[in-house]
Amino acid sequence: MKTLILAAFAIAAVVADTYGGYTSFVLKNQCNHVISVYRTGNNRPETDQCILPTGIGCAIAFKNHTRFEFRANKEGRALSKFTINYNDDFVDTYEIDVSNGYDTPVSIQPADGKSKNLTCTSATCADAGQSQSIKHGGKFYVIYCP
Repeated sequence: MKTLILAAFAIAAVVADTYGGYTSFVLKNQCNHVISVYRTGNNRPETDQCILPTGIGCAIAFKNHTRFEFRANKEGRALSKFTINYNDDFVDTYEIDVSNGYDTPVSIQPADGKSKNLTCTSATCADAGQSQSIKHGGKFYVIYCP
């Protein structure tokens, strides 16, 4: 019986570790003015995530089953959108959305070195709306004014 209980705890620990991974983000401002990065989504009110002077960044991490968007400033229109292992499929997705307008250049750069970087520096950027997927648990750089 003790062996069975220990095996159950070991399996639970592996499952918790597998499903409990975080995806991390570095938000960086390369614009020539201060920006406030706002986060919305996942049925939560918007949050002033980071206030970033020029050249400064902040780091954050999110757990499974999360959907959210970042935008530069309270009235920002260009959105960096993410889903973090939302369907327990070990996949994180990302895209840039300018369907509601464009205001601040933005780039999403996965840190794995092999996934596609997305960059929008105009309202007609080719990368807008091009949803991409990456293995869950990685790291993203979201750069304003890349």
